[in-house]
Amino acid sequence: MKDFEISSVSYTYPAVPSDDRAQLATSLGPVPTALTRLCEAGIPSFILSTCLRIEIAIPGSLEQLDEALQILFGDVPKPPGTVQRSGADAVEHIFRIVSGLESPVVGEREILVQFRHAALDAAKHGGAKGTFVGVLDSAIAAARSVREELPADPRRSMAAVAAGLTAPADRVAVFGHGEMGRSVAEALLDLPHKPIVEVYVRRPELIASQQVIIRPLSEAPTALVTMPAVVSATSAKTRLIPTDELAVLLASRTKPLIMVDMAMPPDFSPPAGAAVEYHDIDHLATLAKDHMPRGRADEIVSHAAEEFLHKIWAGRRTGHLIEHLFDQADEA
Repeated sequence: MKDFEISSVSYTYPAVPSDDRAQLATSLGPVPTALTRLCEAGIPSFILSTCLRIEIAIPGSLEQLDEALQILFGDVPKPPGTVQRSGADAVEHIFRIVSGLESPVVGEREILVQFRHAALDAAKHGGAKGTFVGVLDSAIAAARSVREELPADPRRSMAAVAAGLTAPADRVAVFGHGEMGRSVAEALLDLPHKPIVEVYVRRPELIASQQVIIRPLSEAPTALVTMPAVVSATSAKTRLIPTDELAVLLASRTKPLIMVDMAMPPDFSPPAGAAVEYHDIDHLATLAKDHMPRGRADEIVSHAAEEFLHKIWAGRRTGHLIEHLFDQADEA
């Protein structure tokens, strides 16, 4: 790629265990803040942090990437399963992520939205610009085109799998209203038996909906006692309710609770013997893994990444040629 360098690191399910990803997510903190820290250190960056993966990319060498990781994670040890990439491998991996080819549910809807927001954050907070932004934008464009090769069933998503685990509950609480929380609420409303959906958020006054009931997140303890099922998808970096308090709440239930915990780090840690059917995000991903036909998706994404790299090389070669011609003219 001549003058353009790119390096990345992946901490992803199932290679990196949930506990290790949780520790990294906690150390990372809010993504905009992490991006700003690197930008202030002179390192432009892209960070994608979801329930199943943390992906970090920089327009630089692997040595510069190690410097960035030291700033972000300090002395947190690198977990087994960590993968670092550079050059063409890093670019193609970015293209595959946003296309949903690295997801348990191939072609899932949520990852495109999450990636697009992460790219916007990289430009706003992470100092990303020029060719580096071009990588992200081209990956998004490729993801949109490759969708035609993948199954279009809207139920094929992590949110839909989570919603399905709550059946046959006639009432379901959803904690959080971010990208995944909204997707879960929509998936619940698409279930054949159409449960009543209550969404618990920190600022209920900011949300208007006629399809779901909006409640303050401060009422979450009540939901854990009274609701048949709960799906938690907040962005909290600590337990939503401490384990000892959760034990007291669950002990007062008359029937077991179905709890689907999609947060990373997890929102809950149910005590042993509690009346709860608990599904964490890794269990959910295992259930979600499919082997649906991928058509030419892998080939299309690989070709799109190669084409992008060729354009970079050709553009820089032309630029160097023009510069050389001007130098010759000056010498004449």
